Amino acid sequence: MAQRKQTTVRSIAEECGLSTATVSRVLNNDANVAETTRKRILQALEESGYEAPALPEPKVHKIGVVIVSGQSDYFHAVLAQIGMYFRALGVSTIAMNTEGVPGHLAIAMNTLYDSNIQGLIFVSCDYLSIKDHLHSKIPHVWVDCNDLPADTEGICQVQSDHLISGSMAAQTLIEKGCRNPLVLTNARASHRGEERLEGFAAEFAAKDIHISKDHIIALPGVKSEVTESQEMLHYLVTKGVEFDGIFAMTDNKAIGAYMGCMKM
Repeated sequence: MAQRKQTTVRSIAEECGLSTATVSRVLNNDANVAETTRKRILQALEESGYEAPALPEPKVHKIGVVIVSGQSDYFHAVLAQIGMYFRALGVSTIAMNTEGVPGHLAIAMNTLYDSNIQGLIFVSCDYLSIKDHLHSKIPHVWVDCNDLPADTEGICQVQSDHLISGSMAAQTLIEKGCRNPLVLTNARASHRGEERLEGFAAEFAAKDIHISKDHIIALPGVKSEVTESQEMLHYLVTKGVEFDGIFAMTDNKAIGAYMGCMKM
């Protein structure tokens, strides 16, 4: 019986009518390959039973971390804790900051892949926008993934309990005598923000207090959070809007709100 011809990058390239370089780029999850070309190559690889060679054993163990902003105390603290944990294991960490710029997530991810990392942690990043570019041989973990839980089933992730977060914030304000709260949130909707607001509103509803829609302020995100919150508080106080407590969705919004109140 004739032996099955060995499948190689060259044979896949010939079958698809493409260069070996293009096939190699797909195998290495290069984001610059056209999606139609990527699908054609992946289908040919699957049908042929091609198995990619194992990654070479690295000389230095490295873990990549992608964060959306290095300006937040929260992200700085998370990154510091990740670094401390892996240092204790003799593993180095390489961090990339996307600053929330569209398209930079895929660039950061590919840069880390090129650094021969052995794992990748995403902090407050997308999954759906990059899932087709993930390296199949490298494990990935998400901390507070941006996409809905229903759309990210099966990925390795750690989610904060945002419903409880909102509830705890409301309980604290209620204990301080707050009955007419102001909420500072984001114009860009997110399931995290919606869950926090849901938990917050539920606690006040239990006290027969309805939060007016006029008191839920969605800041546009054009300027820094501190500046926008400070300017908004100045505007609301000037207009005579009455409130006796503030629930800010982020630390920087809270700082801006505090500064705005102090100046007024």
